[in-house]
Amino acid sequence: MLSSTAWILPLLEFCRIALFVLINVDGACNKARLYGAVRVIIRNHWGSLIGGEAFTLQRAFPEAMEAEAAFAGLSLAKELRIRNVIVKSDSKEVVHYITKKSASAMWKIFSIMSEIWRLQLFFNAVSWRWVSRKTNRAAHEAAALAL
Repeated sequence: MLSSTAWILPLLEFCRIALFVLINVDGACNKARLYGAVRVIIRNHWGSLIGGEAFTLQRAFPEAMEAEAAFAGLSLAKELRIRNVIVKSDSKEVVHYITKKSASAMWKIFSIMSEIWRLQLFFNAVSWRWVSRKTNRAAHEAAALAL
């Protein structure tokens, strides 16, 4: 016979996950043309699209575009009044700089990183995760299309 607690734990786990929204971010750049593209995709716990954003910027290196994408993802979540987020990026360096609040962050992106650290204060919870480019495919392909 199953106890009633066997059914409560899965429900509590679902509720904990449901409080978070997933944000996939990616940046891509065209060094020859000195510009890049940013794409943000926000989904709820069911995988349904909540919002997204796409734009181009005058940037010439990948780390700057990845950092801009991270900032854009948080900015859009704030605009949508989402308070608990999991941000996924395929840039190990940018995720590392953000999570470690690394003072040794590349000087070229330090100002963007400072804005990200400041913006995180708005949220109740922010979790940063590195994912492979294959896993982050939707955001990556969208960013690459703009180039």
